[in-house]
Amino acid sequence: KTKQTTTEPSLLNFAYALQQCDQSLATCPQSVLDTTIHQLDTLISAQLDEILHAPDYLTLAATWIGSHELIDCHTEQSNIKLKFLSLTQAELNSAANTSSAYDKSYLYQLIYDNEFNMPGGEPFDILIGDYYFDHNEQNIVSLTYLSHIASSAVCPFIAGISPTLFKVKQWADLHKVSTLSNLIATNDHIAWRELRASENSKFIVLAAPCYLGKYTQKAAANVTDYCYNELIQSDTDYCWVNAAFAQARCILQAYNTYGWCTAIRGREGGGQISRLPLTRDLCATQTQFTDSEEHALSQQGIIPLCHYKNTNYAVIFACDTLHQPKRYDDTIATSNAKISARLPYILATSRFAHYLKVIARDKIGTFMDRDDLEHWLNTWISQYVNANAKSRGDLKARFPLAEASVQVHDDADHPGRYQAIIHLKPWLQLEELSVSLRLVTDIPKSRS
Repeated sequence: KTKQTTTEPSLLNFAYALQQCDQSLATCPQSVLDTTIHQLDTLISAQLDEILHAPDYLTLAATWIGSHELIDCHTEQSNIKLKFLSLTQAELNSAANTSSAYDKSYLYQLIYDNEFNMPGGEPFDILIGDYYFDHNEQNIVSLTYLSHIASSAVCPFIAGISPTLFKVKQWADLHKVSTLSNLIATNDHIAWRELRASENSKFIVLAAPCYLGKYTQKAAANVTDYCYNELIQSDTDYCWVNAAFAQARCILQAYNTYGWCTAIRGREGGGQISRLPLTRDLCATQTQFTDSEEHALSQQGIIPLCHYKNTNYAVIFACDTLHQPKRYDDTIATSNAKISARLPYILATSRFAHYLKVIARDKIGTFMDRDDLEHWLNTWISQYVNANAKSRGDLKARFPLAEASVQVHDDADHPGRYQAIIHLKPWLQLEELSVSLRLVTDIPKSRS
């Protein structure tokens, strides 16, 4: 049902004209037919506009388009697997509020227990949520809940961020905020800062703004029947897709190219999202960030999606997680802290954590003792080490570690389990770690 239009009186006039013509279209004046057909076209177009611009429809269409783009990343040669879970943000909030402990919740069981912690399971590499978060209390609770699950499964969670975090209604108004860091330092954002300071926030990734999902509907020039031309009255009538899907596309494209997921940023380094729709009146994203805005957002742990002016693509230049890295007196330590909080590093170390746990678990019963397990794991991981800093990019993708070592200890807090401490120094785009970084995972012992 649409809003009333001036079409209805014309339809009445048409019915009256048919009566006067003995209900024969052949004798009805052509002018009456043409006018009525035009009014019918107008009415149908108005109905279609209301359907296509309904908020619920646009939300569904954006999710569908983003999901379809991820499916398109799958090729016959790749072994990418995608799994979809229908879970609204309201349902997510309910799960976060009602779970007495995150490790007793359904999502934890689905993501951690059923895959990462299950013999024969296949750990998730990334989680993508078509949600938008800001600093309100409920969002903090939900993000904290998700960060615990993502950290346990060693699997980053990627979603969208709302401009209301910076107290503006749309990203185009971001320039009205003089300094983002000063705004985030206010009392309204205390819980947000606490979330960023937590170690688990390294597994939360938030991106913005949305990008245009499809062109507006326009009739072909040679159509002689009904012609529908979509009427856009405001930016809210467009189909905007969550930037989380753009970041996920970069990750899948890198995996298709290299079998490795660190080449995910930069125009020529894997961060380009191509073939985006363009219109005469706006760019391919909800707004076009300046260099200073892009830098300010990345400093706040947000991944900016930047439309490349006069092109049909956008680029991700910075890939920071939500985590706020610590500052140290030593500049090298501070630099290492920043790098270890970036998504390429998290993706690199996460995958090794997955494999180490899976292959060590599969070897249960074949080792005499802890030393045998440690030796075997070090032999396994050494095949991915390439210490030559001058190697080509494809070689660094095949051998993604500059250094690696594994130490295995008895877990004093959990008898019957080992604790594997992994020191990794991965090769990263345009960045260099001066020290290896530490990752810990647990491994069950052999049951006698």
